[in-house]
Amino acid sequence: PRVVPMPMWRVHGMSFIGDGSTLAVCFNKGVRLWDTRTWAPRPENHDTGTEFLDYTAMAASRDGRWLAACGKRLHLWDLSQ
Repeated sequence: PRVVPMPMWRVHGMSFIGDGSTLAVCFNKGVRLWDTRTWAPRPENHDTGTEFLDYTAMAASRDGRWLAACGKRLHLWDLSQ
């Protein structure tokens, strides 16, 4: 198996996005994206800074445009931008 380096936070969810070329991983502080062709982190990670939102679930739209994560709040990102 391939081991992908992750931040030291607990993983709460993950999802392949769109055509599978991106893996989104949900942590308590945000969502990180990885390019599955190279397994390099993508630059547009969605961290919440110092605020812990306790993300517990995430989902991506079928077309790969939208990514949602929820915990204390619901965050929605347009990945097409």
